Amino acid sequence: MDRDDTIIQNSGDLGDPDEVRLIADAAAAIKQLQEAGYRIIVITNQGGVARGKYSEDDVDAVNQRIAHLITEESGALIDRFYYCPFHPNGSVTQYACEHPWRKPQPGMLLQAADDLDLDLAQCWMVGDQERDIEAGIAAGCRTVLVRTGQPEQAGVTKADLLVATLTEAASAITGGGEGPPETDRNDVDSHTPGSDDTTVEAAGPDDQVITRLTDLHTELRAMRAAGSEFTAGRLLTMIALILVLGLAVGCALYMEPQSAVVWVVVAGVGELALIGLVLLLGRQR
Repeated sequence: MDRDDTIIQNSGDLGDPDEVRLIADAAAAIKQLQEAGYRIIVITNQGGVARGKYSEDDVDAVNQRIAHLITEESGALIDRFYYCPFHPNGSVTQYACEHPWRKPQPGMLLQAADDLDLDLAQCWMVGDQERDIEAGIAAGCRTVLVRTGQPEQAGVTKADLLVATLTEAASAITGGGEGPPETDRNDVDSHTPGSDDTTVEAAGPDDQVITRLTDLHTELRAMRAAGSEFTAGRLLTMIALILVLGLAVGCALYMEPQSAVVWVVVAGVGELALIGLVLLLGRQR
C-alpha cells in the first residue's frame, strides 16, 4: 500500500519522524488485513530526497516511526518498506532522474514480489492517488483507491474498488464489510451480457408466406402423382390461392411491418375460405 495520505497524514514533504500522524483507524485496518493473511508492504515515492528537502536517512527514520506507531496501536507489523528517492526535476544531481521504481512505474512492486516471493495477481495495491492505481495495474495487482488524498477527484479512477477510508478498503478486501460503492471507471469499456456485436434477426411474416407457398406447391405435386382429377373449379381455386399468397409476399417485402402482417392475416382468411369452397364443390359433385 501507499504511505502518505493512505496510512499517515502528509500535506507536504515529511522528513521529521516527530511529525508522523497516523490516519484514524489506519492501524486497525492494517491489523485486519494482516489477520486475514496478507503481508503488509509499504510502497512510497519520496521525491523530497531528490529535491533536497530531506535525506534517505530521514525517510528511514519516518518509516521506523510509522511501523512503531502501528504496532503500538494495533499490534500489526509492517513487513517491509520500499521507497523511491528519485525525481526527474530534482535538485540533487544523483537523484535527479526518472527511475523504474517511481510510481506510476511498477518497479517497487516487482522488487517486493521478487524479494518476498509474492504472487502479484493475488495482491492488492491500495493508495490515494491514481499513480498508485496505475502502478498496481502495471504490476498485475488488483487495486483500491481510498479517498483520503483527493476526495474531490475520487469519482474517476481505473481502480477496481473505490472507498472512503483504509478501514473500508480492508473490509472490502477481506470480505468483512458490505463492500464499497461502485466505481466510476472513465476509460474502461463496459459490456453487459448480450451486448456483443452479434445481431439476431427474427423471422418476419414474409418467411411464413413463402413457406406456405412451398407447402402448396408440394401438395399440388402430390395430387398429380396420385392421379387426382382437376376440375376447372379446383384449378381456378388453386390459381386464386397462389395469387392471394403472392400478393401477401409482396406486401410483406415492400410494406411497413404492421401493414404486412394485416395482409398476411387477410390472405390466410381468404385461403381458408377458398379451400372451404373447393371442398363444398367436391361434395356437390
